[in-house]
Amino acid sequence: MLRFNRVRGSFHLPLCWFVFTFVMVGFGVLGFLRNWRKLVETQLRLNQCVGEVALELRETLNLLGDSNQKINSLRLAIPAARIQPYLLTSLEVALAQIVASQEVLLFRWEIQKRKWFSLQGCGYPGDWAIPLPELSLRRNPPDSIGSQPLQWLGEEPSEFYLQIVHRSRGAAAQVERGSLDKKNKKWSATWTNLQNQKRKWPDFF
Repeated sequence: MLRFNRVRGSFHLPLCWFVFTFVMVGFGVLGFLRNWRKLVETQLRLNQCVGEVALELRETLNLLGDSNQKINSLRLAIPAARIQPYLLTSLEVALAQIVASQEVLLFRWEIQKRKWFSLQGCGYPGDWAIPLPELSLRRNPPDSIGSQPLQWLGEEPSEFYLQIVHRSRGAAAQVERGSLDKKNKKWSATWTNLQNQKRKWPDFF
């Protein structure tokens, strides 16, 4: 009987060691998975934060470009319509509405810039974001025809860069104007890496 207890005791020791090792490995795996899940959630949050603002910037720039074309068309039509007062009034009203819509777009982007700067992105503690780009657009004073379209101060930019980081994670996007060779000046949004070198990925929205 004593010999049997000794054998059983010698068996329990390796078994306990095996169970202890298994439990410790399990805790290590769980810790790794928990940390990995946190990194993935952080990356998704950063991507969403930058993506939403990039889409807003793209939409703003395209709307400003489209409305500028409408202003130019109305400015061509207004002088010819002066012999017909009823038509002239409607064109002048349309011109005023488009100009007002442009001012609203610029004001909204200015609010977004200040919000982004004050919250450092989307307001999550520990995030760091570069300031949103300035839209250096100005309008010359009205002439004899009426309000004039917006113009870029200096050379019209071809791209804007957005970036936000959180410790080892980060996300960046680039909003760029279409190639003139393709006769497409529409703005598009693409993902880019944190070194400001665009990856060869398609437009993300």
